[in-house]
Amino acid sequence: MDRRRFLQTGCSLTAMTSLPAVVGATAQPSAPPAFRAFLDTLLPRDRFGPGASELGLVAPTWTGLGALPSDRRFMQDACRWLDQQADRPFAELTPSLRQRLVQWMAERPPNEPPSLFYTRVRDRAVMLYYRHSEIQARLGMPHPPQPRGYIDDLMRYLARHDG
Repeated sequence: MDRRRFLQTGCSLTAMTSLPAVVGATAQPSAPPAFRAFLDTLLPRDRFGPGASELGLVAPTWTGLGALPSDRRFMQDACRWLDQQADRPFAELTPSLRQRLVQWMAERPPNEPPSLFYTRVRDRAVMLYYRHSEIQARLGMPHPPQPRGYIDDLMRYLARHDG
């Protein structure tokens, strides 16, 4: 595959994963409470800004990750699995217990379902989070972090604020 073909394919895949579902697609059920809690564990409220659910990222993240029926089933199964990991649903766990479970998921081998769920959700949610205008303004970013990358912007921000 030549470079031009590779870039065209990459752009097409990026567009497919970042655009909303197409007209005529069947309506998806709303995200379960475990998903909202998972997102807020990944991207919690902190000194830089609001958490994922406060920014309204639950629905677009859920919708983007469940565009295909098999993906939707995977997401629903993963949320049920989260709810079965303790004596109460994931959303009702303390923040430290949720963080411990999410950390465990992040450390699993990449082909295991907990790791796949963690990685898919993290990648989509982080992209949406840093693309949000409120977060960009709070971090002093003059543009969305991608496709240029956010490391340079973060370094400039830290240099301005760490004195």
